[in-house]
Amino acid sequence: HCKVVAGHLEAISFLEKNKAQFRLKKIKRLPVSGAFHTSLMAPAIAPFRAALNKIQIQEPHISVYSNVDGKPYRNIEHIYKQLPKQIVKPVKWEQLLHIMYERGQKENFPKTFECGPGDSLLSILKQVNAKAWSSAISVEK
Repeated sequence: HCKVVAGHLEAISFLEKNKAQFRLKKIKRLPVSGAFHTSLMAPAIAPFRAALNKIQIQEPHISVYSNVDGKPYRNIEHIYKQLPKQIVKPVKWEQLLHIMYERGQKENFPKTFECGPGDSLLSILKQVNAKAWSSAISVEK
């Protein structure tokens, strides 16, 4: 029940000043250092791609999902192609959860662990798939 927006500081300030006009109940700035997953990050694509091309990625042993479309990477070539897109594309978190937890009615869900502070990702999982959430665990160090 929330949306995350990123943009120029002037645009964010405008939203804050006019939140009632846009029927926004609450606005909270996140402590991040950039407008990640927006077109404002486009200048980072070329240096990222250059660095990515200097490393060798191996075939994953488990399913790894792309933020770009929420689907699993098909192969190494697909990983090299998709990773730079994540810099400027919105995160498809809810779509990813639907795909990742798609199961038959009698199939068990895998254990899910949220590592790190808070439980915001598990809160989203609860809204998207309460059955998968029921076996999830938050692990904080």
